[in-house]
Amino acid sequence: MEHFSEGEDASSGYDYLYYKDRQKIVKISSIWSASHSAEVRVEDFYIDDGSFFFRNSIALKKYLGALRKGKAAALNTINEFYFNGNKLTRWLSKGVEVRPTDSKWNTMEREILERLAAEIENYAWLKSEKQH
Repeated sequence: MEHFSEGEDASSGYDYLYYKDRQKIVKISSIWSASHSAEVRVEDFYIDDGSFFFRNSIALKKYLGALRKGKAAALNTINEFYFNGNKLTRWLSKGVEVRPTDSKWNTMEREILERLAAEIENYAWLKSEKQH
């Protein structure tokens, strides 16, 4: 696991955890925290040979230290998205199935695919910045 921190401003920022199997990224965790918030936002990508799972959750700020170390913490899951290739195959919102006919389905599919690409690109940038 590689850990990077990036400040958003003086009172908030992101922690990024990149888990790798050799050179391949298999999990990405993004943790947003702010001094003015009692909660942290956690976004996880689990990547497995052509498919991936994305979950966004919230946790109490008291778990921030454990989350930054890659340890388990109590998360309140908001959404879960299951992908096969570039296709969204299942979406759960607070545990309730969202139908593929939902008007937001295609938008969410596109946004999450773009987000995954951006997180992978961000890894290369964070790694190069760390080396300077």
